[in-house]
Amino acid sequence: MSVFEHIDRDKVVGFLIHSWWHPLHDWPLGIPEEVFFIHDIMRHYRRSIREWDIGMRQPARLEHSVAQLHQRGANRSDQFGSDFALTIDVTGAVTMRKTALFQTKLATNYSATVESHQLQQALSVPEFLGRCFTMAVDRTRFVIRIESVDVLASSFNVGQATKTFDTTTWYPSTDWMFNWFECQQGLPSNAIGGPQIETLLAAFIAERPDYFPEFGVATADVNRDVPYIPTSWHYVKITIGEKA
Repeated sequence: MSVFEHIDRDKVVGFLIHSWWHPLHDWPLGIPEEVFFIHDIMRHYRRSIREWDIGMRQPARLEHSVAQLHQRGANRSDQFGSDFALTIDVTGAVTMRKTALFQTKLATNYSATVESHQLQQALSVPEFLGRCFTMAVDRTRFVIRIESVDVLASSFNVGQATKTFDTTTWYPSTDWMFNWFECQQGLPSNAIGGPQIETLLAAFIAERPDYFPEFGVATADVNRDVPYIPTSWHYVKITIGEKA
């Protein structure tokens, strides 16, 4: 069953407009670097209404919250590898949970250079496999393009440190989001008993809002040396059949 039988595609685009495209629109008014784009994403989140109705024939309440993360690995204090994580938690007529990690890269006229070592960091963590993406933010064309870390890493030659990509072949953010919701992009969270990406990320929360969910953190994870931990974790709860 498709989740888009219950939530409206246009309303998902509306969420993208607020969360990603408005920051992209404001970005050239300041300094067009990755860190300032991420800063504007956080600024727009703090200005947002926390609950939306994105349902079709019945309500579907969307709640959005953000936790700040801290890299506390035994040998990697205050080091981050990705910029932010996004989790969707859908309950009701459709039930699923998915998490994606994003590393933003500057692009110029649909051209972005990616470093192999960052891709390998992402691929070194079992919980992150199939869930990591590179987001090219274009400072001349003001567009967002997304590609899987797995796909990018497979295109590198042995020993090659960097590679420049034509991002017109990557997914536009709207296409990526629809594919992700439909499980055509990115793996869902594992069944009970398997390694959980959300449990791993929860071990590194430094600042948790009161309404951010608990994920059963294992204390052993706190001392685990984990590369590619994001700086912030965006959690989106969608409850089909419940109006905001």
